[in-house]
Amino acid sequence: AWPAFRVLTFQYGMSDVVASQEAMLRESLAEAEQRRERESGELGRRVEELRASLDRQTAEADATDAALKAAQSAMRAGAFDRALTLVDGVLSGTPDHVEAKYMAAVCARYLTKDDLAIAHLETLRALVPEFGRGFQEEGHLRRRRGENDAALQAFQTACRYTPALTASWTASADLLDLAGPPAEATAARAHAARLAG
Repeated sequence: AWPAFRVLTFQYGMSDVVASQEAMLRESLAEAEQRRERESGELGRRVEELRASLDRQTAEADATDAALKAAQSAMRAGAFDRALTLVDGVLSGTPDHVEAKYMAAVCARYLTKDDLAIAHLETLRALVPEFGRGFQEEGHLRRRRGENDAALQAFQTACRYTPALTASWTASADLLDLAGPPAEATAARAHAARLAG
């Protein structure tokens, strides 16, 4: 009877150990499942936050594009006050928006708000030092103010950074006709004609 009792106790003791280990494994598995669900929930929340942020950025970009298109239409119609208001709205949300800065400078020049135009052009130059259209705009502004040397320099810089700017080549040729070597004026005019034709 003793060996049988011992075997029975051993078997009973083993089944307790097995049951205990099984319970611990089930508990660990439950904890792992809860942790996975928690992390999955956090991941899901993060994905939703990123989606919402992307949607917000897309909506802002769409609004900016619409405002700039409306400003371009207003500029074509000669409504520079309206265009400047639209562009200022873009700049209030995105102060370093390059195209909006450029358009603001153009509007300010047409409205003879020279100090404002110069301020926008200086900011534009700081943002994008090789922005040819910005130099072209400076050339138009300086030329209108009678600052022909500064205008010529701005137009030539515009041509160097953006060789396809026909207006800069033509303006350079006109200014060179006034004071520069005739050969340079002829070359600038020929380049403008090639671009236009």
